Amino acid sequence: MEASPTSIVITDATGNIEYVNPHFAAMTGYTSEEARGQNPSVLKSGVHDGAFYREMWETLVAGRIWHGEFCNRKKNGELYWEDSSISPIRDETGAVTHYVAVKEDITERKELEKIREDVERIMRHDLKAPLNSILNLPELVRSLRELYADQEELLGTIEQAGQAMLDQITCPWPSTRWRPGPMCRPCSASICCL
Repeated sequence: MEASPTSIVITDATGNIEYVNPHFAAMTGYTSEEARGQNPSVLKSGVHDGAFYREMWETLVAGRIWHGEFCNRKKNGELYWEDSSISPIRDETGAVTHYVAVKEDITERKELEKIREDVERIMRHDLKAPLNSILNLPELVRSLRELYADQEELLGTIEQAGQAMLDQITCPWPSTRWRPGPMCRPCSASICCL
């Protein structure tokens, strides 16, 4: 547990922290001495409402494993996201004596998801309206006058290029292709492959 790349927190049955591993201290800024005896609510960010915590505790008190994402606050006030799994630990009589939380920092993933959502919004909304105008332009030109073959060919090229761009904008963006790291590389020239 000491060398784990995830945060590990062990509390007693009432939720008071008895143990945190070094990764927890590095992640939150709270030393093991500062965390011991505290309730994990010391990390609350205010992002989650009371219903969120009630559901979590109902699951745990019922003796089931809870899994979810927390937005928590470090000692320095900075927010971070964790993917958490909390399990009840029972004694030989079946009574819950402790809870063990294993938490992985997913802040980069959440930030990348936000960027992806922003890009999708721009692609689907901010670019789609002017692109639709471009796609309608060839039909408008055709309605105004008879065209020569080379003009018709040019309008066909505009239609094909515009439709290809529209297809790129409206394609689904698979979030599994977005990875944190120094640089995201597309698998081809297609925007859909980001």
